[in-house]
Amino acid sequence: MNKLRAQAAFVVLIYVSIAACTVRADHPKEVKFMNWWSGAQGVSLAKVIEDLHGIQDRIRFENLLAPGLGKEYEERAIVMIASGAPPDLMAFTDDNLGGLVESGNRLSMDLMPLVKRDFPEFLEAVPVQLIEPLRGRDGGLYALPFFFIMWFHTYNKDLFLEAGLELPQSETWTWRKAYEESGPALTKDVNGDGIIDQWFTNDASTHRYFWRQFIWQNGGEVLDPTGERSLFNTSKTREAIQYMADLIHVHRVQAAPGTPGGSFIGGTMAVTKGMVLGFDEMKTAARFDWDIVRQPYRERVAQGLVVNAIGIPFNAPDPESSWQALKLMVSEEGQRLVALHHMGTPIYRKIAHEITFRDAELPITRPEVAYDVSVARSAIVPHNGRLSELNNNIVAPYIDRVLRGTMDANSAAEEVHRLITVLLQN
Repeated sequence: MNKLRAQAAFVVLIYVSIAACTVRADHPKEVKFMNWWSGAQGVSLAKVIEDLHGIQDRIRFENLLAPGLGKEYEERAIVMIASGAPPDLMAFTDDNLGGLVESGNRLSMDLMPLVKRDFPEFLEAVPVQLIEPLRGRDGGLYALPFFFIMWFHTYNKDLFLEAGLELPQSETWTWRKAYEESGPALTKDVNGDGIIDQWFTNDASTHRYFWRQFIWQNGGEVLDPTGERSLFNTSKTREAIQYMADLIHVHRVQAAPGTPGGSFIGGTMAVTKGMVLGFDEMKTAARFDWDIVRQPYRERVAQGLVVNAIGIPFNAPDPESSWQALKLMVSEEGQRLVALHHMGTPIYRKIAHEITFRDAELPITRPEVAYDVSVARSAIVPHNGRLSELNNNIVAPYIDRVLRGTMDANSAAEEVHRLITVLLQN
């Protein structure tokens, strides 16, 4: 009798176990996705997630909003991971890789083994410029690109034509052509009151993505290729910083910091740094014809790039489910949703041209400018965790003084070089 009871109990146990497994298999996997995207991008992400739920029933995303960028976001992620309650997925940019991967802690999984196992075609389909910024210096791939932001020049066609100027062409849009020839003709006292009320640009900026572009366009670098030595005091870097100040104090095509500088969307500025994320506003708010062109250059074409990506915490509770969710987000299906809901520029060129740039309301004549990552430079590479403070704008105060005319470019470059060197030695 005891034997029969034991056998019956065993059968019941097997049945319950199979039933439980069946329920688990049929039940969608909840995936917690930590990110900072709010405002218009947050709305776009919500739509992407809603549509991802509509095209499959295996995965359900829970949106964990963690406001803040750079160091603030990194600290939130570190706390969650260190406390043993990590998200299943976390948003990344190449800006975060230094703090989350190269700072002595590997807080994100190396995804390369999974990519090679399940998704080897991904590395062929996505431009290398979107992959390399997410690699650690050990060769690991610590996130996959979800969308990207690249800056180009957006210009007011009406103002150029009214001034009798040739419209900008990417091949000839040099610093001289833009800032020294077109700039003065498009910087005007329109109403004759002695005050300039139409400016050419606002390109010179303390923003880390923008001053770096001037340095690159002049042939300079911030760090050597190893990320272990500062190049901030080289002649090319000094010249670039000085040229930014010259736009204000010599060529006089940009307003000084803290003074009215015109509004591109308002029609009182001729050119500005643009990005795909700004297209919706331009379509609805601009009351003039506009187009895009590559950013101007002196020695080489270089446009700043930020890769918005997704990684898996090294101690994610169910890494395989996280991986399946991540594959869905970067699949062609997922990327079509990124494009349809204007989350950013999708990572696949084909989808960008089929959806993002096929919008009938977009007046741009050269959509390739908005996707040509062959001329793009990551704002952060090479990664170095000891430079997290650099990535959070320790350079900005010195750039600001140069732009205001209270510090010369040579002194500023030497001081920043000294600070970077100290950080690298710690």
